[in-house]
Amino acid sequence: MADKLNKIAVLGLGAVGELAATMLDRSKFSVTGVDLQPPGQRLPFDVVTASVDDRAELAAVLEKQDAVLSCLPYHLNIGVAELAHELELYYFDLTEDVTTTKRILELSATSARLMAPQCGLAPGFVGIVGAHLAEDFDEIRSIKLRVGALPQHPTGLLAYSFNWSPEGVVNEYLNDCEVIEDGEQKWTSPMEWVETVHVNGVRLEAFTTSGGLGTMGYGLPAAIGAQFGRPKERVICLSGDGSFVMNIQELATAADHKIPVKAIIINNGFLGMVRQWQEMFYKKRFSASQIRPPDFAKVAEGFGVKGVTISKPEEVKSTLEKVLADDECWVVDCICDEEEKVFP
Repeated sequence: MADKLNKIAVLGLGAVGELAATMLDRSKFSVTGVDLQPPGQRLPFDVVTASVDDRAELAAVLEKQDAVLSCLPYHLNIGVAELAHELELYYFDLTEDVTTTKRILELSATSARLMAPQCGLAPGFVGIVGAHLAEDFDEIRSIKLRVGALPQHPTGLLAYSFNWSPEGVVNEYLNDCEVIEDGEQKWTSPMEWVETVHVNGVRLEAFTTSGGLGTMGYGLPAAIGAQFGRPKERVICLSGDGSFVMNIQELATAADHKIPVKAIIINNGFLGMVRQWQEMFYKKRFSASQIRPPDFAKVAEGFGVKGVTISKPEEVKSTLEKVLADDECWVVDCICDEEEKVFP
């Protein structure tokens, strides 16, 4: 095979794969799109159907190419990378999975062509930007780059757009993370560290969230523990109604030890994340997701802490100002629309 890069196979023609293939086509590369199903509309490049589960079928497509860009789910990339290594192709993917990346790096050590995982936005492009910025310095103490995007079709009050597959979200937010701390490579649990954010010289309070994928019932006891550890800081627990009832008895702990934690409950009368998945991926076939929450304000008072209910948007500001100015434990029950979604 000649040492060139012109013919590129793009595997997976979802929204990201189709965009990547179209951009490569516009850049005058010879693009072949590969997907299990033919696209519903005509694309400006050649498209073939093939399954990554059929190694011989996929090899017949890739052996005519110079390079492969995998836009497939992360768990399919190791097999694709091993085939690209065997065929001596250039290999690129958008994976953020650590195990997949490590295997591809192992393959790259004996590869005839470049093999580059993590070629998306982050990790990927931001790493290139960081390395470029670092070139102008003799010594680097730290580099911190924040990455975000404005969705083309936002939804909900937070104007978010849910672009990841459920399995991608689970992999990103639940599996252990590989980090570099003080120059040492190590592993840590996801969402582990508390971050202090400074914007224009103003220190903002840290915000830790599992993105809706944490263990239910964890929020209140975790907030109590955080308040024990940081007695001078303001600690606020944001929890759903279903999660809060799972460890509601810990209000007794807060009362006994006079812990001034503030618990704000997003109360929609459902196990919100369960209902959300059932609506988005199971055609609104709701099952066992509706609950009957108690009057949280009265329950809080029964445990010896303060409680209040918010049912109108105009009550939010004045109520929170009152609660946050107080030095006692509060439970704020916020009644919201049952169809409001939570996005990580």
